[in-house]
Amino acid sequence: MQPDESSTFAIRFLRGALYLPLVTAYVLFVALAIIPLVLGQPRVADWLTLAAAVVLPIALTGILRRRAVAPLPRIAIGYAVVLPVLVYLAADDAALLHPVTLNDISPAFPGAEKSFAVLMRYAKRQPLGRDFKAPNRIFKQGPFVGPDKPEAWAKWLAEHRADIEADWADLAPVRAWWDELATFDRIGDLTPGRIDADIMAFAPVRSYSQRAAAIAGLQALDGQGDAAFATLQPLLEVSRRLEPSARTLVRFMIARVMQRMALEAAAFVLDRTTVSPAARARFAAALAGGSGGEAGARRLIGIEYAFGLDAFVDLHIGDLLQFNASENLRAGDWRRELPLHALNFFSPLVFNPRHTFNLLGGLNERRQELAARRAAAKIGEMDQAFFRGEGRPRFKNLAGAMFMLQSTPALVKVTESYWKIEDLRTALRDRLAKM
Repeated sequence: MQPDESSTFAIRFLRGALYLPLVTAYVLFVALAIIPLVLGQPRVADWLTLAAAVVLPIALTGILRRRAVAPLPRIAIGYAVVLPVLVYLAADDAALLHPVTLNDISPAFPGAEKSFAVLMRYAKRQPLGRDFKAPNRIFKQGPFVGPDKPEAWAKWLAEHRADIEADWADLAPVRAWWDELATFDRIGDLTPGRIDADIMAFAPVRSYSQRAAAIAGLQALDGQGDAAFATLQPLLEVSRRLEPSARTLVRFMIARVMQRMALEAAAFVLDRTTVSPAARARFAAALAGGSGGEAGARRLIGIEYAFGLDAFVDLHIGDLLQFNASENLRAGDWRRELPLHALNFFSPLVFNPRHTFNLLGGLNERRQELAARRAAAKIGEMDQAFFRGEGRPRFKNLAGAMFMLQSTPALVKVTESYWKIEDLRTALRDRLAKM
């Protein structure tokens, strides 16, 4: 190859290498402009953004060619246009406006480590929780009936007495674990703010609460009111103590579900037999513990934001995806690491974490206020308005908008359930006080 041909090839190769980032940026801009039109309800601004992303680069290229601008200056002008847009996309808010963390919402306390260690014996990833097999005799003869339907439950209890008692006997290890939890005045939660954090398993808790309520129901039918309340006492006490330190919405709602079972079963006991003043007083004391009222409703809503802030504010897109990566792609495998690092490099162009959590933080505070006022339906209305407006997908922070949408739990149902259980607790507490 002649020297002049070699130089020409090198110049063309360099020119092509310089064009490649410009073409990539153009494709990115067009994609960022198109996706909001597909995901949401397009607005005039979205169409104008798409028009600008498509037409302006083409028009600029045509003008430069018509003026016979040399290739290298033409490339330099392209970079001068593209770089400010990239800076705009990557620019994040300077500071967090709502820096509420898990340590703020659930600070550690003396003894938290010990009680948390006992609780997590039956965590999802621990052997006892992972390998737990619930006894299911009571489900073999038909659907489960709960104390929320007292008359049907009384009949169901009588028909399934042997199965209930056998299931209760099989749960001896879980019952021993639960009795140990009941010895703590407070049950800590040291769950780290990570999306791969281990959490308490629901199956052992559900099995225990269903059978404890059923055993108490049988004791009530047998006229053993004090024994029935003694059976329900640990269920109520532990569930109430799980709430105040809860760092996850899952733990808070598990505690609430158990409380509902205990409250409805206790009402059934009182309807069927007599309970001594001492047993009623112990049960009433447990009703007064834990969290509740407006403060509890605010905390219920605030947990999800605080956990999300700890878990996601310092992560990039690649970091988020690695938690779902195939187990066959082990750490250190370039097939896994290289794409994730590339995604992390480009992440600021589509995900501005501080801006995302500033929007979520403001929304969270408004949700908390509505939850405290028992206005669950308005939470749903407000969320819909938010995602039609400031939280909708758009050219800038596109992944942030999608993250906000995907990370929003069913807060309307959660809030309604919270207040329904609060009403049950208040009614039972008032009933006991009047007896």
